[in-house]
Amino acid sequence: MSDKASEPAWLTKLAAAGMNAARDRQYRDRRLGTHGAASEGRRLSVWACTCGWSGGMRDLKAGAGGLTCPACGGASGLRATAG
Repeated sequence: MSDKASEPAWLTKLAAAGMNAARDRQYRDRRLGTHGAASEGRRLSVWACTCGWSGGMRDLKAGAGGLTCPACGGASGLRATAG
């Protein structure tokens, strides 16, 4: 018998996942690309609509089709901008 105890299987899997994480991130970034303010580390805090309204996330209204503009009620003209 060996005096050296083997490490648990979960520890081996965790170490392998850690080694592959950086490589997987690089592959994903190359394949999907990195776009927008969030990818550059900036916060998305201001929303704007084509009707002229702009405001924070708290001001948006939740509707059946998703988030809508509080001024015009439309969802198609909303866009997030970096604040």
